[in-house]
Amino acid sequence: MSKETIGAFTFRNEGDGCLTSKYLEHAEATPYTECCKREKGSNDVFEGEYKTTWLQIDGNYTAKLSINRSGDVYHLYWSDLNSGSIVYEGTAMLFEGSLVGTYWNP
Repeated sequence: MSKETIGAFTFRNEGDGCLTSKYLEHAEATPYTECCKREKGSNDVFEGEYKTTWLQIDGNYTAKLSINRSGDVYHLYWSDLNSGSIVYEGTAMLFEGSLVGTYWNP
């Protein structure tokens, strides 16, 4: 079964354990923002566990974001804080110092 991409994102590392992001969802006509604070990590500036909050047209949401690196590809998982169930999955690559990728429903 193939996964349908629902949007694209770019994450910038702010150098202090924070990531900032802009993302597009295919059904929306405007970009939104997301911000993340690292809770656990490695030497890689993006890999780790984050608490994240993002805006959508119908409100704001908070989740756990896990970013894992496999070679040149990063795998991202946004999970519900209460149940732990995955809300979104994504893949990304480094481009000019930022993570750039796409995401979908699991």
